[in-house]
Parts: sequence; C-alpha cells; structure tokens
Amino acid sequence: MSAAPQPDLIFDVGAHRGEDSAFYLKAGYRVVAVEANPQLAAALRKRFADEIEQGHYCLIEQAIAARKGTVRFFINDTVSDWGTADPDWAARNARFGAPSRPIDVAADRFSTMLEAHGCPHYCKIDVEGADHLCLQAMGETAFRPRYLSIETSGRSWRELKAEFALLQALGYTRFKIADQSRHPRGPFTGKDGRRFEHEMPMGASGPFGEDVPGEWLTARQAIGRYRRIYVVYALYGNRALLRRVVMALPLLRRLERLVTWHDTHARHGTAGE
Repeated sequence: MSAAPQPDLIFDVGAHRGEDSAFYLKAGYRVVAVEANPQLAAALRKRFADEIEQGHYCLIEQAIAARKGTVRFFINDTVSDWGTADPDWAARNARFGAPSRPIDVAADRFSTMLEAHGCPHYCKIDVEGADHLCLQAMGETAFRPRYLSIETSGRSWRELKAEFALLQALGYTRFKIADQSRHPRGPFTGKDGRRFEHEMPMGASGPFGEDVPGEWLTARQAIGRYRRIYVVYALYGNRALLRRVVMALPLLRRLERLVTWHDTHARHGTAGE
C-alpha cells in the first residue's frame, strides 16, 4: 500500500460518541474510527449505520497497545471520555471522584491499523494515556498524515517536551495550539473545497489543518506558548492542590473555568509546499 496520504481519509482515534466523526463525514471524508469502550462502540455502530453500510465509516473496536492481544481497559461511567488502558490514568481519575471499572478488551498496535487502512490526510489522536503509543507506532511505518493532532496530557513539562520531540522526529515542523473550549462555529472547508457551516458539540476536538485558528508556529514558538498554559496547569491541573481544595468546596467550583485543555495540531514538513 502506498505511504502517501489518502486525501479523502481521516482517522478518528478515540472516537467517543462520534462528535468528531460526524464533522469529518459532513466534510466529505471517509473515516476510520477507533474506540475501545464496547458501550460507546455499540452506540457508534448505531449512529453511523448508514455510513458503515455505504463504506464511508469503518469502526475498529480495539484499544491501542504496544502489542496485539488483550488489555485491561478502565471504563469510566462518570466521565465517559476518561476511559483508558493506562492504570495510572485510571488511578488519577479515581482521585477526582470518577472511579473506573476494569474489563478486558481486544487491542492492537496503531501501526497495524495504519497498514490495514492506509495513510490518512488527517489523524486525530485522543486516547487517554496512549497518544504517545500512536506516535511511536507511526514511526515504525512510512505513513505520515499531512495533519495530525494530539491532546496534551498536562501531566508534566517533560511529557510535553517528549511529545514535541516525537512529532519532530516524524517530520512535523509547524504547530498550532487549540483551546478545546473555544471551537469556532464555521464556516469550514470540506474535502472538495466547499465551505459549510457546523457547530461543534461539547467534547469535540474541533476543526483541523488550515481551519484551526491561529498561525503556524515552529516547535520552539509552540513550546514557548505552552509555558504560560502550564503555569495554570501547575496551579489548577489534575494533580494540583488548589484543584483538590476547589473541588471540595462547591461554591468555588466555578474556578473550573480557569483551566481549559489543549490539542497540539501538527503539519508535516511536506504539507503546503
């Protein structure tokens, strides 16, 4: 299979309830979605039944792992998008009042999924605690999507630097930082160049590629902007003492709005040339 990006294909890795898949389909793309939670996967099959029948939507009901097999997956019934195969993330969620229940699910390497379906134009990666596995696996292939995005973990500055190092090693040279709480409401650009309106629902990753607001930055510039963001994470992130105090005092929970989570969007060095 050719390693060149397929201009009509998008990967939605961590599809959740299909908030992003619906947007990609509306824009005219074929979608390969990856979802490990069996309940969410069943809902996706129902929601996109017509698109599945038409061959526009392919659902992979597996977790991302370092090797093919079975993994323990932690379903979170309190915050559905906090499902994870990482025990440390499950423990973190429990500390904030969202305990998980473990089940065993099928798992495979992300490189295998790419080799089976081809290189996408854009790859959205939002799998709690496993984004780095996707980047590492991509490095074992010749596939380089023109655009990709990952959710910044916010857990440590070292992890952020490691994410950028992986992206640069894969040939990504320009970056945008997207605030997940401030998605624009169209118009957006479809696969065929047409403009269309769309309102992003809560929980969506938002637009991608050239439709992401802001200028493309070098890695150094993007990391510099993250310094300010990480000051807020340090004060009020998932591991911060201030957050624990606020969550214990209902009258102060409005401070939740101080923290918004961010995606790093990356453009490959050959894109746009």
